[in-house]
Amino acid sequence: SVYFPTATGLYTFGIGPRNDDEHSGLHKCAAVHDFQDGNVGFFPGREMGTYNYLVDIMGHPEFYKKTILYVVDGLYGGSPQNKIARFSTFGDDYSASIFLSQDPVAIESVCLDFLRSEPVCDEYVYGNVDNYMHEAALANDPPSGVVYNPGAEESPLQSLGVHEHWNNALDKQYSKNLGTGEGIELISYLFPIKSTVGMEKENVVIESARNYPNPFTSFTTIEFNVLKASKLEVEIFDNSGRRVVNFGKELYQPGCHTLQWNSEDAPSGIYYCRIGEDFRKGRSFRLVKQ
Repeated sequence: SVYFPTATGLYTFGIGPRNDDEHSGLHKCAAVHDFQDGNVGFFPGREMGTYNYLVDIMGHPEFYKKTILYVVDGLYGGSPQNKIARFSTFGDDYSASIFLSQDPVAIESVCLDFLRSEPVCDEYVYGNVDNYMHEAALANDPPSGVVYNPGAEESPLQSLGVHEHWNNALDKQYSKNLGTGEGIELISYLFPIKSTVGMEKENVVIESARNYPNPFTSFTTIEFNVLKASKLEVEIFDNSGRRVVNFGKELYQPGCHTLQWNSEDAPSGIYYCRIGEDFRKGRSFRLVKQ
């Protein structure tokens, strides 16, 4: 989202300025850190507390007053757009979560925290990334002192939402989670999967699976819900893929079942629990030992 003032050749098509339209191309105020490109030149990063046009877009009456739910269904990081990074928080795999919120600033804040907590992304997610979030959260009295009034409404924008960062990348808790304020509350939910591509509903055995507490220190309880009587194997693997626990293969009747793992002899780190008849019909989830 940058404006190309000196674009040449192919770069002038659709993204650079044209002689007949001084407003063509994107606005350079979106640059959050210094950026150099051999085709388009140098863009200085915007300072904190400066105007950002994203606030005008977010608060425009055609968007802000007509949007019921904000959804992020693809959270990716990386260097070029064709080099998507794998996430360590997803077992060195691609992110597989959907974020939903009625607050446009809060959902941006949470997604930024996830992105810049990833070791593979922090090389690229730097600079004044959240300047526009500060401006949007305080749109009635922003740090820049700008009067945001997109759509030329009778009165300027008021706050567009809540902006804050989590306490740490392990616990992922915000002020409302911690009971310290009325800010963001991050709620995670493991969606029950009753059908998958290439698998009929009647073949699904496990409706949901999780462990609690998570993170944990010594003991954690593994809970899973079985839809029909099945012989299931419950295993735990470390982050390198080495199996550290095998609870064996047992016949489980329909309903909720629990197992307890005593991890006192296991080092702190990321683990994965897999429950299933076989890999195709199994469920996996992540465990965090502190």
